Amino acid sequence: AAHARGMGICGGLQVGHVRWRELAPRASLWTGTAASRVDLHPAGSTMSIAYGTNGSHQAGFAVVGGSYRASLWSGTAASWVDLNPVGSTDSVVSAIDGDQQVGYAWIGGQRAGLWSGTADSWVDLQPPGVFGSSQARGASGGLQVGYVFVNDQYRASLWSGTAASWVDLSPFLPAEYTQSEAFAISSDGINRYITGFGVRPTGGGRIVEAWLLTQPIPTPGAAAMLGLGGLLAAGGRRRQVAFRVQPPSPALVAEVPAPDGVRRDAGRASGRGSAPPSGPASVIPHSPYPHPQTLIAPGTETGGRSSGHYSRSNS
Repeated sequence: AAHARGMGICGGLQVGHVRWRELAPRASLWTGTAASRVDLHPAGSTMSIAYGTNGSHQAGFAVVGGSYRASLWSGTAASWVDLNPVGSTDSVVSAIDGDQQVGYAWIGGQRAGLWSGTADSWVDLQPPGVFGSSQARGASGGLQVGYVFVNDQYRASLWSGTAASWVDLSPFLPAEYTQSEAFAISSDGINRYITGFGVRPTGGGRIVEAWLLTQPIPTPGAAAMLGLGGLLAAGGRRRQVAFRVQPPSPALVAEVPAPDGVRRDAGRASGRGSAPPSGPASVIPHSPYPHPQTLIAPGTETGGRSSGHYSRSNS
């Protein structure tokens, strides 16, 4: 293969895609060695990518008949399940947790959603009364995270399985952020953790910072309703929920110098029509603390939002 990329891992399985020269990517599965690769590319598909696995199933998308189809596999190309909901022109699974898959479907616009293994199981997570785009990017324990576009602003978001459960996480993030997204959620049984990025304006432009929200998990009983119940409360009560941002470390927040010819730009979030940036990028130290993140290579399109997925414009 001329190119190979791992995108997800769980239970001894790795998923991603391979690409030979000018050919389109093919969803792939490995078990720890190059020789173990299994081609998940469905018959009749022109491109496919697996983004995540739960240890037994793999999820992502396949392009069939020119349409992006949210996809689920169970270890072979022949096991492919088309998750594209009725009425959707395009759809993608971004992540998988247990029996739940999350991502988006294009139904009159990009709408966050979740599946439980079939196209008919699709649940629309687009918040009521919100007409901007949305996408779910991560899931854990019945909760989903991603973003919703509200009032010309991308806002990190949390759901618990329904559109009505939507929680805007931006009030819990630094007030300086003009945009934010949540990418992943996990729990150690004591705390719930959500991570993503925020766009912070600077004197010379803007930078992108990683952030981590931490929320103690209530003990069983009546207090168990505090977690999402408190978050769903309106107005000032919402801020009473014990979400906190990890404090930044000055050494880690320092900007990484941009190489010659590379410009630093967070890019404007548009939610559609952008491809992953290519070219040189900085290496950021691994840390649970926020720190500036992105370097956009020369010539990279920044008018659209880089979703980390291969995506198409429906305009």
